[in-house]
Amino acid sequence: MRDRSSLAQTVDELFRERLAAGKFIRVTITTTSMWPTLGVGDRLVVRGARPEELCPGDILIARVNGVRLAHRFIGCRMDAGEMFLITKGDSNRWADEPWPATSLLGAVVAVERGGRRLPLRSPRARSTAAIAALLSRGEWMTRRRSYGVPRWILPRGFAIALRAVAALGNGAYRSC
Repeated sequence: MRDRSSLAQTVDELFRERLAAGKFIRVTITTTSMWPTLGVGDRLVVRGARPEELCPGDILIARVNGVRLAHRFIGCRMDAGEMFLITKGDSNRWADEPWPATSLLGAVVAVERGGRRLPLRSPRARSTAAIAALLSRGEWMTRRRSYGVPRWILPRGFAIALRAVAALGNGAYRSC
């Protein structure tokens, strides 16, 4: 019998093969880290993606530290010639630690919720995602620098604004 880590690796290899062949995969959200944009039980339609194709605001699927996550892409950095991606769950207070781009499995293109398929590639959804990424990145940057105000004020303000944008963004997924 396989242990959990080898089973997870096998599943990730199958995901990568399917995505590399141009097919889509579906994963189900099991946590609230992306609330209110994504809720528990939402099914994500994922396509393959290369790091150079990503735009701030994309929701990425990755295997990081043995855990598969679906978080918003807010930026990247190079370190010793290797690209690291920076993501953050919309309801998380802090950004994730930067992780190697080789851990990327794919990018979310739609959400299936309540029997409807809600696209994330429409202009309105892309704009909302970009604003959410900008706010998340601002929150991440304020943790790293001091602007002469108590360090807790700016991140809290960014978090409130991010939740408001994410709540408005849910309208981007509604059918007219």
